[in-house]
Amino acid sequence: MGIESGLLEQINTFYQELSELKKQVLKQHRINEPQLKILTELKIEALSLKKLALSLTTEKSTLSRQVASLVKSGWLIKDQSADKRMQFISLTVFGKESLTKIEEQLEQPWTSLFHTWSEEEKQLLSILLGRVTRS
Repeated sequence: MGIESGLLEQINTFYQELSELKKQVLKQHRINEPQLKILTELKIEALSLKKLALSLTTEKSTLSRQVASLVKSGWLIKDQSADKRMQFISLTVFGKESLTKIEEQLEQPWTSLFHTWSEEEKQLLSILLGRVTRS
């Protein structure tokens, strides 16, 4: 039982540190986690509010308020379709650049962690995490 509890403690500590980092990064950029999910979803392509709500499994009214806040702060822009029947939401240049910075900041601990690992060690971790996931 000693090894398992020690391992669980290490995993929990690492998770807490990553969670704290995420909070700090989001605070630095003045956004919250639901807003980050919206930005990430719009990274690939512009979407209508309806498609975005379906993709994020969020109520349209809630999403509409979050989108409005992101538009107001310069992260997103709303564009009319050619026939003006639909509105598409997309990232602004500021939104794209800032999202890239956020992703880099959140990936940095992983990059640092795996920098010195061999490909075999990374593969072994992948296999072990797969076992944990299936258990």
